[in-house]
Order: sequence, then C-alpha cells, then structure tokens
Amino acid sequence: MNFLKRLIWGTRGGWRRLLRVTLVLLLTAALTYGTLFAISWSRLQHIFAANNAAMLCAGIFISGRSAEEVDRQSIIKEGFRRRIYDAFSVNIDRQKGTVTVDGSLIAPIVASYQGERGCILSQKAFPPVALPVVQPKRYFDSFTVITRAQLPDEAAKKLDAEVARNFADPTHATHALLIYKNNILLREAYAAGGGPDYLAENWSFGKTLVGTLVGRLIAEGKLSLDEPIAIQQWPAGDPRRGIRVRDAMGMAGGLRFTTGYKTFPLFVQADHGLVYTDLEDAVRFVVDRPLQHKPGTAGSYNNADPLLLLEFIRQKLNLSNDGLRELIREKVFAPVGMNVAVSTDPKGFPIITGYVFGTARSWGNLGLLYANKGRLNGQQYLAEGFVDFVSTPSLGYPGEAYGGMVWLNRHGFYKFPRKHSSFPAQATRS
Repeated sequence: MNFLKRLIWGTRGGWRRLLRVTLVLLLTAALTYGTLFAISWSRLQHIFAANNAAMLCAGIFISGRSAEEVDRQSIIKEGFRRRIYDAFSVNIDRQKGTVTVDGSLIAPIVASYQGERGCILSQKAFPPVALPVVQPKRYFDSFTVITRAQLPDEAAKKLDAEVARNFADPTHATHALLIYKNNILLREAYAAGGGPDYLAENWSFGKTLVGTLVGRLIAEGKLSLDEPIAIQQWPAGDPRRGIRVRDAMGMAGGLRFTTGYKTFPLFVQADHGLVYTDLEDAVRFVVDRPLQHKPGTAGSYNNADPLLLLEFIRQKLNLSNDGLRELIREKVFAPVGMNVAVSTDPKGFPIITGYVFGTARSWGNLGLLYANKGRLNGQQYLAEGFVDFVSTPSLGYPGEAYGGMVWLNRHGFYKFPRKHSSFPAQATRS
C-alpha cells in the first residue's frame, strides 16, 4: 500500500503530479475522440454525398424530374441526415449530364449520366452522352385496365376508401397504389407529381428481377437450383464453390457481407451500402468476400448473393457486361412488360440490387407473373414450381421472413403503408 502511495503521490508535490497526469489523460481522450469524430463525420459526408449525387442524377436524367422534386421525394433528410445534407453544395450540369456534390470534409462526388448504363459514380471522368433524357426502352402493358365508371358503385366506393387510406398520411412512403383482381387493374392512384410513366427509385425490388431471370433460365435448361456457383476467380477446392444457386436465392450464400453500421467510436459503412457509394468494380468486391458461414445454413439480407448470381450467369453464358444487361431486357423486361432502368458500376455491371428505377405498372406486371404461378400469355414462362420455391421460406434465413429473392412477411413484421416519404398526401387517378 505504501509503495502505491509513493508511486502515485511521490514524496513531494504528489497531488500536482496526479493533476498533471489526469489533465494529460483527459486531453488525450478529447483529442482522440475529436479525431475519430472528424473522421466519422467525413465518412458520413462521403456516403450521403454519393447517395445525393446518384439520386439527383437518376431523378433528373432518367426519371425526368426537377431537382426540387427529387430532393423532396427521394432523399430522406430525417434526424442527423439533415445536418449533413444541408452542408452540401450541389452543381447540376445539364449539358454534360452530371451532378456534383461537395462537402466541407470530402472531395467532390460526381454522378455521370451514361444513357442505358444509368448514372455512374466514379472518380474518373466519363464522356457526355446525348441529352435530353433517354428513357429506358418501353414495352406493352400486359394487363387490362378498366375505368371507375365501369365498376359497380359499391365496388368503386370500396376502392376509393382504400386509396384514401393509403394516401391519407403525408409521411407514408406511398408513391403509387395499384389494385388488381383476376389480372384486371381496377384502380391506380399516385402521389402528387406521379403517374403511369413516373420512374421512381425501387431499390431492392431489383433483387426480384435477379430471381425472375434465374426462374426463366431454369425453364430454358440453362441453370438449376442445385447447381454450384462456380465463379472462375475461385480456384478448385475453394469452399465458396459449395454455394448453390438455391442458397444465394435464399440470401444464405454464406459470404461475409456486413449489413449494419458501426457508429462508435469510428463510423464504418457496411459492405451492403458500399455497393452503392464506393465501388469501381462491383464484381470484384463481391467475389473477393471470404466465406463466413457454411452455404445454406445462415441467412442474412445482403447485396452479395444477388450480384453473385448475376456474375455467375454472366460467366456461364459467356457474356460481356453489355450482354448481361441485354439478357435482362430480353428475358425479363420485354416479355413481362417492364419500363425499368438500372444503373451500373463504371465497368458496366448492373447494380440491380438497388439502383433500379421503374414505373408502378412495371412492378404490377411482374406481380401478375408471380400471381399466375409464372405463366405469361397462357404459357409457362418461369420454371414449373419456381413460384412455389420462391414463396417458401429459405431454410437458412431466420424467422420465415425471406423466400427466393422476395420478402415473405409471413408474420406481418412490415406494416403498410409505411412512413418516411416527403410526397404530398394528394392522390391522383390516372
């Protein structure tokens, strides 16, 4: 005990020495925390600047909206996000088709419109493409539409009430509402500024597009659910070659791919979000992931599995990135009847996990395909039994929440309509 007292206090002026040590420790802690906070704030600025640039670029040059509409409708600025977004300066060059977002702690982020490749985030410059906006290729609507006047009065009133319920709260994230019965569109309604040709950001709807492509290729005998995903970059004997198509379809491929955010003491963007903000090569980013779980045993919602499936399809069919995008148009968009645009990484690989923009009727058509057990125009288009497969809970995913590139919502975890939108409450009939 005496030894400790002498060590701390010394023989003379011990309290001064303790005070100095305490002040040094407090100053060190403050400087360390301040440094980490500055790094985290810089990282946050980079991530939100990239998202801001991508959303503005797509909204203006793909959807044909004004910058004000995109800012109000598509960019969430709740809580601390508003402080970050308010610090940005934004430059929109309509001649070059670029959106540049700059912040106090980051280098400028540029999103460049590249026609059918969408809006690309990259540090390198891209040559301007022909403007004005080149809309994605249009296809026919494969469903029947009837007017309100054709409905019995009682049925029309019930539909009116459902429309009102979905658009009553301005904080609800309802862009569009389509109501079908027996493959007939009974009613469609849109938030103010929307309409049948409105290309909204659809984010992870794109994962279902990957699943639909898989279902068609299985029907054509070019793929099977139990087929190993033998990526060329993975050598023989690599345990990642044990991932099957069905594992990736059920978000249980097993690759290490973080989805949460570490916020203290240093903000770290999850792998899930880096697909959208930091990538020059999406394929390399995904195939370089190590295996964390035995395939098919542990499910986790991620962007790795759908991109892995796309890359496997590209390699197996010996396609270029341009060829892969054309395959999606040929096998999904054209036959189903979808007006959808997908942005790519700088190498042209489609970031179909999230940078997807389409009309409500496009997703209505896709929904009808699944509602009709994969039949299209009287013919079996998706593989027999494929819709049953995607509707069955993934064995590796917890809680019966996920099927095959679709959410099942078996236990009602997601409530609709949902919040977090800046659309006005006004609904319009098209």
